[in-house]
Amino acid sequence: MFLEFLFKNILGIFIVVVIFSCITIAIIVFDVKFPKKKKEKVDKVIVIENYTPKITAEGLAQKGQNGMNTDKVCNQLSNRKGCLALKSCVWVDAKPGKKKIEKCVPANAILDDKKSPPAGSDGPVESCFKHNNKLIPWENFYYDDGGLEKQKKILNKKC
Repeated sequence: MFLEFLFKNILGIFIVVVIFSCITIAIIVFDVKFPKKKKEKVDKVIVIENYTPKITAEGLAQKGQNGMNTDKVCNQLSNRKGCLALKSCVWVDAKPGKKKIEKCVPANAILDDKKSPPAGSDGPVESCFKHNNKLIPWENFYYDDGGLEKQKKILNKKC
């Protein structure tokens, strides 16, 4: 049975062998190279830590604002709008003599993460400043309440 199939289809088998032989000879003569598989190389390893739901977006934003209420940051701001835009500083003023003194100072940090009052609404960290070697209390402070500039008087006048 096998021999019968072989003799019956010998011409077709011979043609297929000749075609594959021609292809093999062409690959050798023309020096055809096939691309090798490249090994994958790891450039960076990124570790993704678990998310802790105790941290809320609002709480994180508030902590970021509270972290910027330093003398170094606030003292660089020389106008009221710039000072209040930061939302971690307040604009204070006082009139110890004839000259009015205005300054950007750090605001009290708001520690409440849930429905906290506007940043800066608790007033400045320090309620007094040094003027001519005397401690003078600030009179007013200004803070940003959602785009509105609000003013409050400083009630604690003791230094």
